[in-house]
Amino acid sequence: MDLLPLTSDITKLKEYCVTEINKIVSQIKNEPTAEKYKMLAKLTLSRLITFNDRRGGEPRKLKTTAWHGTREGSSVHKEELDVLPVEEKKLDERLRLGYVVGKGHKKVPIIFPEETVNAIDVLMQHRVSFITNKSNPYIFARLHKESMLYLRGSDCVREVCEMADLQQASLLTATQMRKYLATTLQLLDMKQAELRWVTDHLGHTVDVHKKWYRLSNRTVELTKFAN
Repeated sequence: MDLLPLTSDITKLKEYCVTEINKIVSQIKNEPTAEKYKMLAKLTLSRLITFNDRRGGEPRKLKTTAWHGTREGSSVHKEELDVLPVEEKKLDERLRLGYVVGKGHKKVPIIFPEETVNAIDVLMQHRVSFITNKSNPYIFARLHKESMLYLRGSDCVREVCEMADLQQASLLTATQMRKYLATTLQLLDMKQAELRWVTDHLGHTVDVHKKWYRLSNRTVELTKFAN
């Protein structure tokens, strides 16, 4: 797989999502509407998918019953937190860590940036007003027709990319971004343990990573040594 020139679009998408999430969080507190609620859900789901390089079908499975523990708990154990550097402790204050069931029924991690934590708090607060089916267990639930389903992550990412007016919006799918991350990480010359951390986060094995996402020798030569 050739490296894709997506860095600027990924940065722009991140900035757009953060800005719009914060804006709608502020608006919905003063004037909650179903339209704003749904857009906040789409933006937040898209941000989680792209931030975590998750499959589109994973963050959407986040359940309301799991959110309280994720929201209140530390991302690391207390004994580990005590020995972390100051900057990493600050990250723990801003980020939350939760888990959902991924491909093959494997539990995969979801990291929640600060703006998504605030957004989900608002979604939970106003949930009773806009989710028609009160039995729907999902945070990113569909609003209509007594649905027990969740929003489609891939559709949300596609819609948000179009709204962000990106140069290559059609390339920024959840699948494509996972491939982009997995292939470009090879340029970092990662150790085996570090590579396993990444593959665990992505929800696949080291063998799958090496088999399907390995850069060609030509690409490595050009990107690592041509400069």
